[in-house]
Amino acid sequence: MGGLVDESTLSYDERRRLLFDSFGSTKKKRALRSQQANVVEMKSVVGAGDGMMDALGKQGDGAVSQSNLEAMEEVRKGEGDDGKGGLIPSMTTKAVQKAEDAARRSYLPPYDPTADAPHKVYDSQELAGEDAWNQISRQVDKCIHPNNNKQTAELDFVDDTQWIEALQRNKWFPSTQTLLATIKSPSQKRGAKYQIKTVVLVNQLLIFHTKFNKTFVPEATVSDEYIERGGDPSASPALLMAKYIGLPVDACTTFLALYTTPSHDRGKAGYAVTKQLKDKRVLHILVMYLLAHGRGMKVASIESLCDDLRIGVKEAGSLYRMAGCKMKKGKGGSTSVSLSVPLVFPPTGKRAARK
Repeated sequence: MGGLVDESTLSYDERRRLLFDSFGSTKKKRALRSQQANVVEMKSVVGAGDGMMDALGKQGDGAVSQSNLEAMEEVRKGEGDDGKGGLIPSMTTKAVQKAEDAARRSYLPPYDPTADAPHKVYDSQELAGEDAWNQISRQVDKCIHPNNNKQTAELDFVDDTQWIEALQRNKWFPSTQTLLATIKSPSQKRGAKYQIKTVVLVNQLLIFHTKFNKTFVPEATVSDEYIERGGDPSASPALLMAKYIGLPVDACTTFLALYTTPSHDRGKAGYAVTKQLKDKRVLHILVMYLLAHGRGMKVASIESLCDDLRIGVKEAGSLYRMAGCKMKKGKGGSTSVSLSVPLVFPPTGKRAARK
């Protein structure tokens, strides 16, 4: 027989178990053991302590972005700092904000949250990338400076009608055609060339959008029909895809990287388009369309663009608000969009639900 137990040194759970062992029924003892087996320690809870990082690590490499892992690591390090085994509110808020910022940058066009003017928040050149933007620049320069003398570097501007017609030789959409017609000649308006290039980018994005309206688009290949039309049988996959979409190679390559994922379907190589990637593409087009309206960053009506995108005004409004824009319904029924600074994004997740 063992000696007497000093009850003053026992915890509540230990005293309770001792009592049940001595006087409890078999049923009550079984219930107590079940309760003890279901106890979960805080360190094992996902969202608190090392268990959070371990659990996420088991999901597989790349399942969680590096920025979000860093944010969660900050929360983990903050555990217990309030002296009660909890998290300091400021530490949690900072980590959440960091994760939200990383998420926004994954779906919004490149932006400057500290911009001191609305037209400086987003940048079409940065979205397009160096190669695609250089191609657009060459195209625009060729149309508005057809008599460029490389030896004397003299630029002869043609009239407004001619340079617009020259730009619109390929496929254009009603929304971008109308917008291009409102831009004054580059010889008369400062910053007009950047605005024109942004309109060209929007039009290219719309061409890409209409071709990628399915969840999977097969990779373009050399066909008999292609060769019969005079196509090069040794053309690269990038060139073949660009011809299929109807875009310059640089623009096509950039858009495929931004808005699709290389995939296979029924043995065919191609490009998958998830709903998230489609929404990202539409959001980028909406923001670039706003930027193409000039330094004022205001569009009087988005209905024409919504028709070209084949989306509702309500859906466009939700996406615009994600980019920090404001919507306004006019007396005539048209919906206007504007952007102002300082840039303010709408709340997300639980913070949005509490509003």
